[in-house]
Amino acid sequence: MKAFKIFLSIVLFTGVSMSADAQVKDWLNKKKAEAKQKVENKIDQKSSEGIDKAVNSPEKAVKKKQDKKAAKKAANTEDPSQNENDGSAANKKQKGESIEVVNEAPSENGSTVILTSIRCEEGKKAIVKILKKQDGVSKVDVNTKNGELSIEYSSDGTSYTDIIKLINESGFDADGNPATGKKFNCK
Repeated sequence: MKAFKIFLSIVLFTGVSMSADAQVKDWLNKKKAEAKQKVENKIDQKSSEGIDKAVNSPEKAVKKKQDKKAAKKAANTEDPSQNENDGSAANKKQKGESIEVVNEAPSENGSTVILTSIRCEEGKKAIVKILKKQDGVSKVDVNTKNGELSIEYSSDGTSYTDIIKLINESGFDADGNPATGKKFNCK
């Protein structure tokens, strides 16, 4: 009988231990599934944040560029005493004189004044040479004291956008757009 009791104890112990192993395995599998779900949720959250950021970035860039243009324009008109007699469009406007359209593309044939970073004779000669080669451009003049480029052209030849692009590619800032080519160095 003693042997039977020992056998029965072994069977019961084995059964209990198998049951405990199954419970531990179930618990471990449950925790593993919970951890996996947390990781997937975090990945989804980060992906959504990245997508939102990418979608909103162009709007922020446009706003930043507009703010820079406004600040630059304000800086150019803050201290008119520095350039009282330079003949710039801003000074003509302050004095009540008539001026041509500044920094706006004309709708058709006409002339406009573009603010640039051209401040030397070498730069003036270079840009005049480049622009006069363009279709429809009849007259180009640059005031190196204030960087204003006056141009007369026909929009059926070269568009305002193309003129700005040519100035930028030549190494000069134009109409608030930075130079895209190698910066022109005055000697």
